[in-house]
Amino acid sequence: MTTTIDARGAEVTQAMRDYLGAIDRLGDGQIPVTTQRLAEHLGVSSPSVTNMVKRLHVRGLVTHAPYHGVRLTDTGLAIAASARHRRRLLERYLVRKLGYAAEGARIEAIRLERAVDDSLESHMEAALNRAGASGSGTPGFTTVVSPVDRSFITDDQHLG
Repeated sequence: MTTTIDARGAEVTQAMRDYLGAIDRLGDGQIPVTTQRLAEHLGVSSPSVTNMVKRLHVRGLVTHAPYHGVRLTDTGLAIAASARHRRRLLERYLVRKLGYAAEGARIEAIRLERAVDDSLESHMEAALNRAGASGSGTPGFTTVVSPVDRSFITDDQHLG
């Protein structure tokens, strides 16, 4: 398991990483996510989300404006991006090396991501690169496509 450090130099727990990942997915790393939407997505109570958001805010991982939502800071986004990369790497490995179907690989990658350390990640990337896959989290494409600007979408409009 990789140790993740926050903006203050303190270790980030797995629960915190789970919240950061959920905020990243729901807000595409840019759009504020309401605590209610986060609670529904994670299947937890609103007070639980409020408590965790306070902890994440104190650690410099999110910004929070009541009634306007939660947004990742640069540090929070970096932690979420690292987890996203690892999950995509696992998905590619499961599909290309072990023959999983895409949906099954997605589900397994979510479960396995917590257990993968840096060494295993490096070995998996090397194995995939020998097979012609990129190490960027994308399935071997050489063309880079810029992300879509979604900043104009409000939280109520975002269907993600």
